[in-house]
Amino acid sequence: MRRPIGLCIGLLVMLAAGALSAQVKPGRVTGPAANIDPESLINSCVNKYRQELDSGVTGRMRAGSADIIDCLNALILDQVRATMPNPNEAAQRYQAYLQQLSHSHQRIWWEFYNENTFCQTNRCGTDLHVFHLGQHIGLLKDILRGIITHRQREGF
Repeated sequence: MRRPIGLCIGLLVMLAAGALSAQVKPGRVTGPAANIDPESLINSCVNKYRQELDSGVTGRMRAGSADIIDCLNALILDQVRATMPNPNEAAQRYQAYLQQLSHSHQRIWWEFYNENTFCQTNRCGTDLHVFHLGQHIGLLKDILRGIITHRQREGF
């Protein structure tokens, strides 16, 4: 059964909007959701690439941010595989949803930060070339938190 992409992207956005932070024991998707701490998972991604983020070099900061996005996407897909029927098919679908979401969401913020009328005349600088990635990292964090919180609330 094919699901409309808009419906699934809407679900991801709704999960992000309703995300609640859970305080539970650390873990990965190997046991019940009650043992999963979303903040520990998120921090594992961010800390892995902290040196690049803190480098002050735009190219390295962009690369580190992109690596964090890949890591968070992988964690979201872990949750999909752990909870959805036909886990591999579901992961493929969600990978496509995440790619579409990434393109649209990052594009909105890239244009806002870098293609506005002020930047066209005043040269805003390359530090803004990273900000759209930070916005997308925030969205992925919220999606991961929302999925895990939902699993914990519903007990699966």
